[in-house]
Amino acid sequence: MYASVIGEVDGVRLLTPETLASATREQADGKDQVLVAPSRFSSGYQLPTEDNPMTGPDSFGHTGRGGSLGFADPEYGIAFGYMMNHVIGGADDVRASLLVDAGGGHWSNRTRVAIRPDRPRRTPRRTRPREPVTQ
Repeated sequence: MYASVIGEVDGVRLLTPETLASATREQADGKDQVLVAPSRFSSGYQLPTEDNPMTGPDSFGHTGRGGSLGFADPEYGIAFGYMMNHVIGGADDVRASLLVDAGGGHWSNRTRVAIRPDRPRRTPRRTRPREPVTQ
């Protein structure tokens, strides 16, 4: 879906460039009272933060339960979606951020400068995969 929001996919584009600009304009910035973490929102999308930089300041998307992540970056022409079948959740779950970082190390440096140049990017703790549950 994110690919067809930032461009045409199989002849379909979901949002015009004007609508996309309006939908991704920041509407709120601060500590989210539900997530209990700093967050930025536009009209329906999460915007990049220090803890969730996506691929840069122009990216937008949303995190989900257990570490899922979907976003697009119109500057790079990237749409990204990650869902898992094992919920870890919380700050210990770094799977999505590791996949984004693996996509291009230069995004991390660009994002840190664009979002919070005064603070280094948080280094996530890696978790040991849990053993599968057998019945």
